[in-house]
Amino acid sequence: MKISEHVYSIDRLEILFPGHEIIPYILVASDHDLTLIDTCYLGELPKLQRNLNNIGYEMKDIKRIVLTHLHSDHSQAANEVKNRISSSSGQAEIFAYSIDATYLAHNPHYPSPPDSKIYEKLFQRYGLKTEDVIKEI
Repeated sequence: MKISEHVYSIDRLEILFPGHEIIPYILVASDHDLTLIDTCYLGELPKLQRNLNNIGYEMKDIKRIVLTHLHSDHSQAANEVKNRISSSSGQAEIFAYSIDATYLAHNPHYPSPPDSKIYEKLFQRYGLKTEDVIKEI
């Protein structure tokens, strides 16, 4: 969705809870020079790619990825986006708070953020239904 001449939102990227979404933003500095504000879950990358294509750009046009914070819905795909850009003859930098660098570098190894199954098990343990928790959010 076009917000202004140089700003787009990437809408309808899902998070763990149905009915909620993450909205990354694209800032256009010039042709083929984009900044991506936040990413998404790995599974949502095809939607991110389609949205970029719909506004006339490709993943390799992203030169900078800025992460506002490291909740997994905002950052899980950051390294994969960077890898895809690097493998398509481009290069991108990731900008985040310095304290978050170890998470992004997976040093020490970080298996992955929790997925919906972990939350469902946790809710079950405490006798909660996912639908009821979502209503409270």
